[in-house]
Amino acid sequence: MRTSIRTRLLASLLVVAVASAAVLSWYFLRELEAYGLRKLEERLGSEAFLMAKLVGETGMETPSAVGNALQEASEAVYSRLIVLDTRGVAVADSAGDTELGADYGERPEILAALSGEYGAYTRVTDAGRVALYVAYPIERGGEVVGAAYSSAQTFSITTLMRDYRGRLLTIIAVFAVVTLVLAEGLSRWLSQPLRGLESTATAFAGGNHA
Repeated sequence: MRTSIRTRLLASLLVVAVASAAVLSWYFLRELEAYGLRKLEERLGSEAFLMAKLVGETGMETPSAVGNALQEASEAVYSRLIVLDTRGVAVADSAGDTELGADYGERPEILAALSGEYGAYTRVTDAGRVALYVAYPIERGGEVVGAAYSSAQTFSITTLMRDYRGRLLTIIAVFAVVTLVLAEGLSRWLSQPLRGLESTATAFAGGNHA
């Protein structure tokens, strides 16, 4: 009976500890992913807004010059920067001239920008990373003449677990050992009163009523 009580206490403590650690870890990773997305959206929004203002002031009559400027800027900026016309077709792209003519007009963030609103959308890549897309309307003379499009990728829970699986396994192993030691000590301490009751009950059953 003594072993059974300790075993149950130990198993219960381990289950509670592991479940709590799993929930807290998942919550922390979700918060970290959300924080990364917020910061990325702030950066992309600033880039798209600045690009929209500059192109709106200089005009879109010379898309090749705009494209050259974007390609030069791409050396210092990790984002992909695209200028779209009123149909949502790329007329300038920091990725190079080979991407010109690509049609983004059906994307919800582009539809919002071409309607004069801010647009943002999140997608998951084939590699499991999170890609964020931000679009601002390009206005000239009070009319929307295109859209400034900025995009970049960031980590996700999937990529974090994949990239840091070695460290995660080490942390899990250390946590399991520490939890097992603590649970063993706690189960011994909690089972002491029960051992006393068991000894008393055994003595009483044997006729010792003192």
